[in-house]
Amino acid sequence: MKKKFIIILSLILICLSGFPQTVFVSGFVKNIISNAAISNHKVVVSIDTIVYHDTLYTDINGYFSDSISNQLQAGTVMINTFDCNGVTIDSLKNFDSLHRTLNVNLLICDSISKPCNADFTDSISGYNAWFYDKSSASNIYSWQWTFGDGNNSNIQNPNHIFTQYGTFNVCLIISSDSLGNSCSDTICKNITIINQTKYNLGGQVFAGTYPVKWGFAYLYNSITNLTDYMYFDTLGYYYFPQIFNDNYIVKIFPDSSNCEVTQYAPTYFGNTLFWEQATRINFNDSISAYDKDVNLVLTLPNSGSGYINGDYRYNGTLKPCTEILLLDINKFIITYAFTDVNGNFNFNNIAYGTYILHAEDAGVITNYETITISANNPTAIVQLYNAILSVLNFNDNIAAIKVSDVFPNPVQQELNINIELAYSSNLIIELYNILGKKIIENSYSLTNGKHTISIPVDELSKGIYFIHVSSADNKFSEVKRFIK
Repeated sequence: MKKKFIIILSLILICLSGFPQTVFVSGFVKNIISNAAISNHKVVVSIDTIVYHDTLYTDINGYFSDSISNQLQAGTVMINTFDCNGVTIDSLKNFDSLHRTLNVNLLICDSISKPCNADFTDSISGYNAWFYDKSSASNIYSWQWTFGDGNNSNIQNPNHIFTQYGTFNVCLIISSDSLGNSCSDTICKNITIINQTKYNLGGQVFAGTYPVKWGFAYLYNSITNLTDYMYFDTLGYYYFPQIFNDNYIVKIFPDSSNCEVTQYAPTYFGNTLFWEQATRINFNDSISAYDKDVNLVLTLPNSGSGYINGDYRYNGTLKPCTEILLLDINKFIITYAFTDVNGNFNFNNIAYGTYILHAEDAGVITNYETITISANNPTAIVQLYNAILSVLNFNDNIAAIKVSDVFPNPVQQELNINIELAYSSNLIIELYNILGKKIIENSYSLTNGKHTISIPVDELSKGIYFIHVSSADNKFSEVKRFIK
């Protein structure tokens, strides 16, 4: 009977040897002092005799698991992680044809049990910065601060006055000695000092060769948020006093009621109808600017029996008092209208032909719709929308393009962003510095599904940046901010 059992077992082992077998690895990562679970902690699993390398992260209970399919009958699995001091903790487990379920628990120090934890907060007003030590350690006897501008301090909660604006890498090193056990730790954070000098901005508005009688001037900052507006009625001169340095856009509405159509179209500084083409205004030369004149764009005469109406939706909501441009096929303006309180617009008595309709909403990417009206089809109904909406013909609850926050943030070497597409798309990713200067532009042709785009940023200087993701058809735009 014993011989028969041995023969059967041998046959089973021979059969198993020809097929892939699985090694199961699992365990917990816990605090060596409190035995508490350590979640979201990196664990690496590898095998000594084949090319296998898998990175895992513990769950909320500190648990990790991995399954490895291979042809090996025996070998060694290496499981490693790192502790609060950055020291690699290894565990080796052997397996063979009969022992393929491996359990290993890793006990480490984490940030809770780390004897020294350097940390600080800051409070900034103008060029003046206060730093507050928030370190956790017993008997701290030394604080060493460096402020990133060549200056330093050794007091616990220093006050430092910067002499210029910019982004600075502030570091704190603490040292502690408790009952003969010494330790030290370092933390660095980027802080940004904003240029606190104030400037004056102004210019004259012309309709042809003459100053306009009255109008409204709107001021947008570097991320195209409306920061101020004013009504002017003296020689066509607009004026924004005492503003901080930024990359500004100025737009002029040549009317007295702020939603009134005139012979001249609303125009940006740079004499353009479109905010993307507007000339940015900054004060890098450290002087105020009083000569940022705007020459309004003249509309073209047009009459006929055609009729176009429609609405404009911002993030699905009908938006009032938004400028709607009626353009020819070369994008020269014919006339314009404003949406009413219900977000609707119309163009009456226009000539038959092919037109482009566009909602000009500063800072928002909106669609361009090409329509043709004729004697057989004298009326057209158009829906205009901003690019963050669901794509037409898709379920309204399904976003065509989803963009995650960038990570890691702050970043050192490589910036990542997750993009999910409901359909294949051509995307453009641009990177701008805080002054609005374009640093990087890349194009991507992506299929539907989930994608991770990685952008090397190791050569960028430290500071605040913006990443702009847009579709090539101008139907999507989204901006994310990150710190280098």
